[in-house]
Amino acid sequence: MPSVPVQRTAGRVLLIDPCASVLLLEHRLGGPGADSVWAAPGGGCEHGETPAQAAQRELWEECGIEVELDPHRKADHVERRDWRTAVTAYHQTDHFFVVAVPHRPAVRVGRSEREVATVTDERWFTVGALGELGVRFEPVALPELLRANR
Repeated sequence: MPSVPVQRTAGRVLLIDPCASVLLLEHRLGGPGADSVWAAPGGGCEHGETPAQAAQRELWEECGIEVELDPHRKADHVERRDWRTAVTAYHQTDHFFVVAVPHRPAVRVGRSEREVATVTDERWFTVGALGELGVRFEPVALPELLRANR
């Protein structure tokens, strides 16, 4: 019997380096050999957090990269999606914050146990590479967002 989706709000950072590349994390959508999706670092809002605060915290937790976002900043892009784990279905609203950095920061991997089980890689992508490599990515509007922020 399908479960009722959990309503979830998340904050994500579209971190753009001086070469107009964006940092994405590869997430496995199930067990070994399952499909994957490349997504911006980020995650669900904790109690009392704004999407900007969640995006800032999650970027630090997942990648060891520190940025400062105004907690009341409006998202540059909002996208809704449905997804599920083995036990829980989610109806999630992702708030994406574009952050340009003056140099490409190193990614420090210090992820939670759950993230280690699902995040398999990290990579910087140019807008051209997204189309050429044929990878699945989120947000769906990512190429347009990258072009608009060159």
